[in-house]
This record gives sequence, C-alpha cells and structure tokens, in this order.
Amino acid sequence: MKNSLIVVFLSSCFLYGSGNEDIEIKDFFKNLYNKTVILEINQQSVSYNAKLSINSNQISFDTAMFDGTVSVFKDSLISSYDLNEKIIILENAEKNFLEFFDFENFENAKLITINTINNYSSYHYNYLNNKLLIKFDDTKKQVYSISLTQFDKIVFDCFVGSVESFQDPLTNLKVDDTWQVIDWR
Repeated sequence: MKNSLIVVFLSSCFLYGSGNEDIEIKDFFKNLYNKTVILEINQQSVSYNAKLSINSNQISFDTAMFDGTVSVFKDSLISSYDLNEKIIILENAEKNFLEFFDFENFENAKLITINTINNYSSYHYNYLNNKLLIKFDDTKKQVYSISLTQFDKIVFDCFVGSVESFQDPLTNLKVDDTWQVIDWR
C-alpha cells in the first residue's frame, strides 16, 4: 500500500510538474497581447531593429527602419507594405514563422530540454517540425533571445529588448491612391 501511494504521488508530480517547467516562457508569450516587442534581428552578419506588435487579431512586423517594410499577418493573409516603392503585396499563407509569438500557437510547441547556465535558461522546443530555442533571463524574468531553425538553417534569430504598450505601425502609413496593390492570393 505504501509503495502504491508513492507511485501515485510521483506520477502526479511528474504529470503536473512537467507542464509547469516552462511556465515563465508561456506567461511571457501570454502577456504579449496588445503589446509591442522591440527586437534586434540578427540576419547573417547584419543586425537591425524591428518592432513586433500583437493584438487580438493580427501580428505586425515593422522593419521599416531597415528595409522600408511593414508586414501584417492576419489569419492566413499577409499584407506587406513597401514604403519605399509604395506597393502593398497581398499573399496567402497557412503558417508563418512569427506565429509562436501568439500564445495560442505557442501552445503547439513541445518542450524538449531545458539547460541553465548562470542566470539564463535555454528552452529547446519542437515547434511544427522546427527547432525553437528560447533563452530566458532568470533575473529579469523576460525572454532574452529567440532562434527558429528549419532544416538546420536559422530562419529567425533575435534579441528581445523591451516590451511596450501596443503601437500599430499602420497608423503612421500614408496609404493613398498612388500606392499599387499586387495580389498574389
């Protein structure tokens, strides 16, 4: 009887404890609704700043200071605003690599391992057959960096700066009749 109670106790600890291993990461993503995240994107040997704004129905990725582009992901529609050329490109996409910022989609990430070195914890996930590495600053209680790998190639690598109140990058765009729309849907 005593052994069966120990087995039940250990099983419940394993079942309930394992779901809480990455609770700080999940809380971070859950609290991004109606917020803007300031990112430093690393792409090959170039780094640039970007803003990722999330509200209840869309994700906006503002890289205007780097390449003059603002992309809006809403459901399966991607609207890319090229500020330099005054072009709006409309595309369909079932998935995009920024979806893990949306907490509901992040729930699809399967935690593989956690490593802790100094004040940083590295969380390794399998995310839709991709590798997602999230480093968490245990002192600041905030995600420090994110890296997404597809087929052994890093497709998204960034440092997380600050989390601010929601900033819609579309409010500052002056879209008028001179803009051309290219519909690739």
